[in-house]
Amino acid sequence: MLGPCLVAIVAALVLTFLFGRRRKAPRPSPDSRDQMLQTTILPDAAEMERKCNSSLEIGSTSNDTTGALHDVFLSFRGPDTRMTFTDTLYYALLNKGIRVFIDKKGIDVGDEIGPEIYQAIDDSKVCIPIFSMGYASSRWCLRELEHMMKRRKTHKLEVMPIFYDVDPSVVKLETGVYRDALTQHKRERENETVKGWEEALKEVTKIKGWDAKNTGHGELTQQIALEVLGKLEVSPIRLSDPLIGINKSVDKVIELLNVKSKDIKLVGICGIGGIGKTTLAKVVYKKLSTDFQSCSFIHDIRQASESSSFGLLDVQRQLVCDILGDKRIEIRSIDQGRNMIEKQFSKKKVLIILDDINDGRQLRVLAAEEKWFGSGSRILVTTRDKQVLSVFKNSLIYEVEGLNSQESLELFSKHAFGSNFDFPPSDFLHLSEKAIARAGGLPLTIEVIGSLLCGQEEAVWEDTLEKMEKYPCEDVLQHLMLSYEALNHGQKQIFLDVACFLAGKNERDSTYMWEDRKWFPIVEIKVLLQRSLLKIEKKKNELWMDVQLRGLGTGHLFDEKYDNPIYHSLYATYIWDNRKNDPSVVGRFHVSPLEIGKKNELWMHDQLKDLGRSIVLAENYNNPGNRSRVWDHKDALDMITRKKGTETIEAICVDFEGKSLKSEEFKNMPNIRYLEMTSGNLSKDFKDVFRELRWLSWKNCPSSLQATHFFPKELLILDLSRTGITHHWNGWTQLKVATRLKVLNLSNCKMLKETPDLSAFSSLEILILEGCGKLTKLPNSIGMLQCLVELDVSFTSIEELPNTIFDLKSLKMLKMNNSHMKLSNSIGMLQCLVELDVSFTSIEELPNTIVDLKSLKILKMNYSHMRKLPEGIVKMEKLEEIHGNYCRALEIPGDIVRLSSLKILELKETCVKNVPELPPSLVSLCLTSGAVQNFPDIFNLMNRSSLKKMYIIFGEGDDGICVELDLPYRPISNNSLRMSLPSSEISFGGWLRCTRELILLECKNLRQIQQFPSGLRKLAISNCYLLEVVDLSRLENLLELRLIALEICDIRGLEALASLQRLQVCECKSFKFSGLERLKNLQSLLLSTCPFLQTLPNLTNSKNLQCIIIGNCPELVEIEGLEKLESLKWLFIFSCSSLHSLPDLSHLKKLESYRRQ
Repeated sequence: MLGPCLVAIVAALVLTFLFGRRRKAPRPSPDSRDQMLQTTILPDAAEMERKCNSSLEIGSTSNDTTGALHDVFLSFRGPDTRMTFTDTLYYALLNKGIRVFIDKKGIDVGDEIGPEIYQAIDDSKVCIPIFSMGYASSRWCLRELEHMMKRRKTHKLEVMPIFYDVDPSVVKLETGVYRDALTQHKRERENETVKGWEEALKEVTKIKGWDAKNTGHGELTQQIALEVLGKLEVSPIRLSDPLIGINKSVDKVIELLNVKSKDIKLVGICGIGGIGKTTLAKVVYKKLSTDFQSCSFIHDIRQASESSSFGLLDVQRQLVCDILGDKRIEIRSIDQGRNMIEKQFSKKKVLIILDDINDGRQLRVLAAEEKWFGSGSRILVTTRDKQVLSVFKNSLIYEVEGLNSQESLELFSKHAFGSNFDFPPSDFLHLSEKAIARAGGLPLTIEVIGSLLCGQEEAVWEDTLEKMEKYPCEDVLQHLMLSYEALNHGQKQIFLDVACFLAGKNERDSTYMWEDRKWFPIVEIKVLLQRSLLKIEKKKNELWMDVQLRGLGTGHLFDEKYDNPIYHSLYATYIWDNRKNDPSVVGRFHVSPLEIGKKNELWMHDQLKDLGRSIVLAENYNNPGNRSRVWDHKDALDMITRKKGTETIEAICVDFEGKSLKSEEFKNMPNIRYLEMTSGNLSKDFKDVFRELRWLSWKNCPSSLQATHFFPKELLILDLSRTGITHHWNGWTQLKVATRLKVLNLSNCKMLKETPDLSAFSSLEILILEGCGKLTKLPNSIGMLQCLVELDVSFTSIEELPNTIFDLKSLKMLKMNNSHMKLSNSIGMLQCLVELDVSFTSIEELPNTIVDLKSLKILKMNYSHMRKLPEGIVKMEKLEEIHGNYCRALEIPGDIVRLSSLKILELKETCVKNVPELPPSLVSLCLTSGAVQNFPDIFNLMNRSSLKKMYIIFGEGDDGICVELDLPYRPISNNSLRMSLPSSEISFGGWLRCTRELILLECKNLRQIQQFPSGLRKLAISNCYLLEVVDLSRLENLLELRLIALEICDIRGLEALASLQRLQVCECKSFKFSGLERLKNLQSLLLSTCPFLQTLPNLTNSKNLQCIIIGNCPELVEIEGLEKLESLKWLFIFSCSSLHSLPDLSHLKKLESYRRQ
């Protein structure tokens, strides 16, 4: 159906390429929008939806009161308080310059409230009901209150109750005159009317109000006036456009904050400088500020604290002023400020944003403990250093990630070409992609580079980008430099090592070198991790593919882990129908279909690597020999051959380019501790040349070493992996002096048939022989390596380990991934063994003596012939992980439930028949088998308090079960659940009631869903063909709804989805859109293949709607209200043959792309 559409798009792209080529980046102009409307080529529908989702931000969640006629509406019963308390409050508010609506004539005398009263409430920013003894006897007061509370729900109206001479319990109808008054009203009025009043009274008592019984009227009204003034102040934040790719982060932070909970929470937003922490905090503040009594956003606390000796005191003053609303309060010392915060804030539900905290002392005087704040309070802290958050007990952390390539390109386009550009012009696409590659997803860098290149000629772009390869952008580096300057000496040295040459290297190996330098790496690496200056990739060396990608031919959903919307049928179905076997299609959705993880590798953001290297370059711009580190191979080779090196040099990466370098060329560099060489050779006498060398890596090492007296006595790490050396290599004899050697890496030395004599390396802790295919045995002398901690003999030709290996009392990790390998009964002697890996072996049973491994925590047997686990496995009390993926003959022992420490059980692609009761300690369960006959109750399994991840597939076809569960946080805050079950009915009990994201995929027998979890934020239902009724009426927090291939389903309660932002309906034959007209927060509407859809409800009220895509709806005759959608940016209509005309859209100023096919 999309064929003509795609042909037209491709044709337009070709014409643009041939005739519309630009040689200069367009500079934004007043006419740029009109120009775009004429020349923009519509992106495919899925891309359009993505752009809409990534650019839609806050919209209707904030209280839009720009046109309010009054600031405050007072609701009161005249005879009770008009001439007393209400009059005092009225003038207290007027004296503060606050506009107040008050009915001075009295409406009790009339039969009905006039429309002007309702209008006055609608036009006000704050409503204050004053509850007196006679308030509930007045039906007009009750009508006012009911209207207020409705506006509070739908428009975030601020309601601030005052309990004048009654307790909240009376207003709540628990006792007394209010309950009696409502009973009298029921005799005179319809029950439905009175029921609405009852609900309003009960609801208003949930709001923290003022008690007027124990405070003088003058004092109290002044306090109220100050707090109202605070509520009416101009927002302390300003959000700059454009905001790209921030929605997902906002949702995750809000879920962590969990504002409905009465607990007091502190959440830290962490990440490197320029990653967008402050912007994220601003968006969250704007979304949530109306839910709190008092709010404060304190900007740039680090700079304020460092600017003067009174800086932190000034921050306290601002915080107190914001929360208490009184600028006259004097704070003379930090201790006084701390005491005031602790005393005065403890009764308030507050939202406090502390931006750029860099020292625990700042948090200790601003927000140190939960008891300082009232129930339900939330504190949000942005910081580069996670450690500062430890001041506040039980703080939570959200680490900000960089933008993906799509979002980076969109943000860059808006800064480089103008706000109306979401994509670069074709002539600048390649250069734009090159620019964002340098940015590494860092928003600050993207904005700086985009602004720098805006309006420049193509040649300037090329020169600028080439310069940036060597000299990174100064504005960005200055911003990041703050983090570096806060480090101590050891932390700085470790940071520079990783930036210059250790990124991608094993953390464990690096630690040996840093420990020898007395830099205390265990402690200092933790600091670098906490400050987001370093990461350690700990993923396993496994090939992994998402289940949805494996079943893509039948599925309609994509995994959102990769920043993709759930599958868009209107475009993607066309692709898969025509190109089912083309793997390149995956790229269209920016999904990585295959991920190869790495283990314990040091990782650093590209911008941080640039920072580190720029710091080293600044040591001496002109002479690399006067720098501490030289990583450029050409610079290094030139420095060595010209003998320009000095004592300053500590680390060198150099490609010899086949040359043989002499000892005298290194003599001026006696302090080299790290040397990474490629090819070439060393010649002449090297006595005393490498006295400080700790790490030697030599790629393409020569088969014969020409150097003599090559004695690196202090060597700790020797990496000769992937070379052609043998045990006869003449370098071994000289290297025997390295008695302190800790790591010997000979992996993938294809010519190595025997190991060299290792007896001299008495301190050796790690021996890696992985991939030495010709190695057939280990020498008996290996038992002499009493310090050996890790031994890897995977993928060698070794069939059996020597008995002396079981004398290695320090051995903690043994890897023997090898189809020929056998395991001796002596394995039980390795009392310190923590990890045993027998993957890819032909071993069918483990020796019974394995149960003697009392320290064993990890057992791996992936792709082995393992049939069963040993009897008595329950004796292994410390066993935490079992990995048996692709063990086709494996069965699970019935007593596995007694493994009290087991946390991870992975049994993918097995033929397990019986699944017994599993240990309650499980944190992660992955189990797939097409042969399962007996298994525990799925819902009971999911309700376990310890379980955080679960992925199970049992059976095949329509009777199969698929459940994917992800709970990264406890208590539940951001969990997602994906299910495919044969059940006809689904219910959500236990903690499943807290599920935030739910995907029901191909539940082909499902007819009924008892009740959805009320906190759902994302819901997708696909290919549940028998599902008859879906009731959405309780999902007021739902943000995304996707309904795909539901043939006979009746969707109810659409009008109740007050928060809904994105709605997608595809292949739903009888879907009814009743209630669509009431979705005021809706931002994206996608309808496809709804064959019986004739009309849509009037969209006039959908003021936030930005994207509409409608396709393959042949009976659709009208889209009413389209011309009034002021926020509409993208409109795409295709294959709607009965839709003959559309209203005039020329006045829609934000419309960027409109196509109709």
